[in-house]
Amino acid sequence: MEMKDLDEMLDMTGYIEEGTVTQRFIPMMVPPEYSNLLNLEMGTPIIMVECTIRDMVGKLVAIAKMYHNPKEKIIEMTL
Repeated sequence: MEMKDLDEMLDMTGYIEEGTVTQRFIPMMVPPEYSNLLNLEMGTPIIMVECTIRDMVGKLVAIAKMYHNPKEKIIEMTL
């Protein structure tokens, strides 16, 4: 998979226009199975973003969970 493919897959524009995208921001400690992948020590606080995508009639299309490394990325929202 190329970076362009990943960018297209993560583009939420179509889902927003043709359904709904709900994001929940959940503070937590890094799960043990992801501490090495995120290069974080156990017990490090992180933000998990759970994204639920539904079509126009409310049928579930996809669920994605993203674990954000606080040393790598800042979460910013403009509404």
